[in-house]
Amino acid sequence: MGEDIEGPQRVARSESSLVIRGRARELRRQPTASEERLWWALRDRRFRGLKFRRQRSVGPFVPDFYCVKRDLAVEVDRGIHDEPDVHAHDAVRDEWLNGRRIRVVRLPAALVIQDITTALRTIGDAFDQQPERTSLVFPDGNDAASVNAHGD
Repeated sequence: MGEDIEGPQRVARSESSLVIRGRARELRRQPTASEERLWWALRDRRFRGLKFRRQRSVGPFVPDFYCVKRDLAVEVDRGIHDEPDVHAHDAVRDEWLNGRRIRVVRLPAALVIQDITTALRTIGDAFDQQPERTSLVFPDGNDAASVNAHGD
């Protein structure tokens, strides 16, 4: 006990409050045009056969898109993200996610709308630089997938 576990660590569902999960539901119901466009390209394992979740709570935050299997969050940033207070909040969120070995890719909303191919290439480049999650096996013989009821 007390040892630092190397490799990916899952974020427990209990790290997301009911308020955050409710906010995620609201965001799923009101996507921006750029989020809708990217979701069309990512949903149903259309991108590299990987499952993405849209506006899923991850701890105290709600990334626009999240691939659990590859520990990658994708954020589509509109102009408001250039505001100092929003930029500071983004930095806190990125640090929290990075601390749990979740990488964050930020894409300008204009890029997603104007050039979806380049946006997807950017996401693909992030995957190419990151090893695929390996299954963690605990001493009792269970793997991380069987412990986490939410799957990938």
